[in-house]
Amino acid sequence: MAVYLFIIGERDALHWVIHTSRVAFPPGRTTQARVLDAGDLLFLYTTRGAFHNPTRDRGRIAGRAVVLEPPQVFDDAMELAGLRFASGCPIDIDLLAPYRGGAELVPLVHHMSATFGIGDGWRARMRATLVPVAEADAPVLEHAVSEHAGNPRDVLADYPRPSRV
Repeated sequence: MAVYLFIIGERDALHWVIHTSRVAFPPGRTTQARVLDAGDLLFLYTTRGAFHNPTRDRGRIAGRAVVLEPPQVFDDAMELAGLRFASGCPIDIDLLAPYRGGAELVPLVHHMSATFGIGDGWRARMRATLVPVAEADAPVLEHAVSEHAGNPRDVLADYPRPSRV
Protein backbone atom coordinates (compact mmCIF):
# COMPACT_ATOMS: atom_id res chain seq x y z
CA MET A 1 0.00 0.00 0.00
CA ALA A 2 1.38 3.38 -1.03
CA VAL A 3 0.37 6.72 0.51
CA TYR A 4 -0.16 10.00 -1.36
CA LEU A 5 -1.40 13.52 -0.92
CA PHE A 6 -4.06 14.11 -3.58
CA ILE A 7 -3.96 17.82 -4.38
CA ILE A 8 -7.29 19.59 -4.99
CA GLY A 9 -6.94 23.19 -6.12
CA GLU A 10 -10.56 24.05 -6.97
CA ARG A 11 -13.65 23.91 -4.73
CA ASP A 12 -15.90 22.54 -7.48
CA ALA A 13 -13.42 19.71 -8.04
CA LEU A 14 -13.45 19.02 -4.28
CA HIS A 15 -17.24 18.90 -4.30
CA TRP A 16 -17.20 16.52 -7.25
CA VAL A 17 -14.70 14.24 -5.48
CA ILE A 18 -16.76 14.24 -2.28
CA HIS A 19 -20.13 13.66 -3.95
CA THR A 20 -19.02 11.06 -6.52
CA SER A 21 -16.32 9.26 -4.50
CA ARG A 22 -13.97 9.50 -7.46
CA VAL A 23 -10.73 11.28 -8.25
CA ALA A 24 -9.71 12.48 -11.71
CA PHE A 25 -6.49 13.54 -13.37
CA PRO A 26 -5.80 16.13 -16.09
CA PRO A 27 -4.41 14.91 -19.43
CA GLY A 28 -0.82 15.80 -18.48
CA ARG A 29 -1.05 13.75 -15.28
CA THR A 30 -2.35 10.45 -16.72
CA THR A 31 1.10 8.86 -16.47
CA GLN A 32 1.43 10.03 -12.87
CA ALA A 33 -2.00 8.57 -12.07
CA ARG A 34 -0.89 5.12 -13.23
CA VAL A 35 1.17 4.69 -10.05
CA LEU A 36 -2.06 4.28 -8.06
CA ASP A 37 -3.32 0.82 -7.25
CA ALA A 38 -6.27 -0.58 -5.34
CA GLY A 39 -5.66 -0.22 -1.61
CA ASP A 40 -3.45 2.85 -1.86
CA LEU A 41 -4.23 5.61 0.61
CA LEU A 42 -5.00 9.19 -0.45
CA PHE A 43 -5.01 12.16 1.89
CA LEU A 44 -7.27 14.76 0.28
CA TYR A 45 -5.47 18.10 0.39
CA THR A 46 -7.24 21.37 -0.45
CA THR A 47 -4.91 24.18 -1.49
CA ARG A 48 -5.02 27.71 -0.12
CA GLY A 49 -6.61 28.85 -3.37
CA ALA A 50 -9.21 26.09 -3.63
CA PHE A 51 -11.92 28.28 -2.12
CA HIS A 52 -10.85 31.40 -4.04
CA ASN A 53 -9.53 33.30 -1.02
CA PRO A 54 -5.87 32.35 -0.43
CA THR A 55 -5.30 35.15 2.07
CA ARG A 56 -7.95 33.71 4.38
CA ASP A 57 -7.85 29.98 3.65
CA ARG A 58 -5.05 27.56 4.45
CA GLY A 59 -3.92 24.37 2.75
CA ARG A 60 -5.60 21.56 4.65
CA ILE A 61 -5.82 17.80 4.83
CA ALA A 62 -9.59 17.52 4.40
CA GLY A 63 -9.99 13.75 4.39
CA ARG A 64 -8.66 10.28 3.78
CA ALA A 65 -9.67 7.81 1.09
CA VAL A 66 -8.71 4.39 -0.20
CA VAL A 67 -8.28 3.78 -3.93
CA LEU A 68 -10.75 1.07 -5.01
CA GLU A 69 -9.43 0.45 -8.56
CA PRO A 70 -6.46 1.62 -10.57
CA PRO A 71 -7.17 4.74 -12.67
CA GLN A 72 -8.58 4.24 -16.15
CA VAL A 73 -8.31 6.57 -19.13
CA PHE A 74 -11.71 8.05 -20.01
CA ASP A 75 -13.10 7.42 -23.49
CA ASP A 76 -13.82 11.14 -23.69
CA ALA A 77 -12.11 13.74 -21.53
CA MET A 78 -14.38 15.09 -18.81
CA GLU A 79 -14.74 18.80 -18.07
CA LEU A 80 -15.23 19.99 -14.52
CA ALA A 81 -15.07 23.61 -13.35
CA GLY A 82 -13.53 24.65 -16.65
CA LEU A 83 -10.76 22.04 -16.37
CA ARG A 84 -10.31 18.89 -18.45
CA PHE A 85 -9.70 15.47 -16.94
CA ALA A 86 -8.54 12.42 -18.88
CA SER A 87 -8.47 9.60 -16.33
CA GLY A 88 -9.76 8.70 -12.91
CA CYS A 89 -10.73 6.05 -10.41
CA PRO A 90 -13.23 5.32 -7.64
CA ILE A 91 -12.28 5.90 -4.01
CA ASP A 92 -13.80 5.13 -0.63
CA ILE A 93 -13.68 8.23 1.58
CA ASP A 94 -13.48 6.98 5.16
CA LEU A 95 -12.62 10.26 6.95
CA LEU A 96 -13.86 13.73 6.03
CA ALA A 97 -13.45 17.08 7.78
CA PRO A 98 -16.23 19.65 7.89
CA TYR A 99 -16.52 21.87 4.80
CA ARG A 100 -13.45 24.15 4.48
CA GLY A 101 -11.92 22.36 7.46
CA GLY A 102 -9.17 19.87 8.12
CA ALA A 103 -5.65 19.80 9.45
CA GLU A 104 -3.38 22.61 8.22
CA LEU A 105 -0.43 21.15 6.34
CA VAL A 106 2.16 23.87 7.00
CA PRO A 107 2.63 23.02 10.71
CA LEU A 108 3.05 19.34 9.78
CA VAL A 109 5.72 19.81 7.11
CA HIS A 110 8.64 20.08 9.54
CA HIS A 111 7.56 16.69 10.99
CA MET A 112 7.66 15.12 7.51
CA SER A 113 11.28 15.50 6.43
CA ALA A 114 11.34 12.10 4.68
CA THR A 115 8.65 13.38 2.30
CA PHE A 116 9.45 17.09 2.01
CA GLY A 117 13.08 17.44 3.03
CA ILE A 118 14.23 20.51 4.93
CA GLY A 119 13.43 24.10 4.03
CA ASP A 120 10.80 25.76 1.87
CA GLY A 121 11.29 23.59 -1.23
CA TRP A 122 8.27 21.53 -0.21
CA ARG A 123 5.89 24.09 -1.74
CA ALA A 124 7.13 23.30 -5.25
CA ARG A 125 6.26 19.61 -4.75
CA MET A 126 2.63 20.60 -4.08
CA ARG A 127 2.16 21.61 -7.73
CA ALA A 128 1.65 17.96 -8.67
CA THR A 129 -1.66 16.11 -8.50
CA LEU A 130 -0.19 13.29 -6.42
CA VAL A 131 2.60 13.74 -3.89
CA PRO A 132 4.07 10.47 -2.61
CA VAL A 133 4.25 10.36 1.19
CA ALA A 134 7.18 8.51 2.75
CA GLU A 135 6.18 5.57 4.92
CA ALA A 136 7.87 7.19 7.91
CA ASP A 137 5.72 10.32 7.49
CA ALA A 138 2.32 8.69 6.96
CA PRO A 139 1.58 8.51 10.74
CA VAL A 140 1.88 12.32 10.94
CA LEU A 141 -0.94 12.69 8.41
CA GLU A 142 -2.96 9.89 10.01
CA HIS A 143 -2.85 11.59 13.39
CA ALA A 144 -3.64 15.03 11.99
CA VAL A 145 -6.60 13.94 9.88
CA SER A 146 -8.07 11.82 12.66
CA GLU A 147 -8.12 14.91 14.93
CA HIS A 148 -10.04 17.00 12.36
CA ALA A 149 -12.17 14.53 10.41
CA GLY A 150 -14.77 11.90 11.09
CA ASN A 151 -17.48 9.90 9.40
CA PRO A 152 -18.21 11.44 5.99
CA ARG A 153 -21.97 10.97 6.49
CA ASP A 154 -21.82 13.46 9.37
CA VAL A 155 -20.54 16.33 7.19
CA LEU A 156 -21.44 15.41 3.60
CA ALA A 157 -24.56 17.60 3.58
CA ASP A 158 -22.39 20.65 4.33
CA TYR A 159 -20.44 20.12 1.08
CA PRO A 160 -22.41 21.95 -1.59
CA ARG A 161 -22.68 20.46 -5.03
CA PRO A 162 -20.38 21.92 -7.67
CA SER A 163 -21.61 25.17 -9.18
CA ARG A 164 -19.87 24.49 -12.51
CA VAL A 165 -19.77 20.92 -13.74
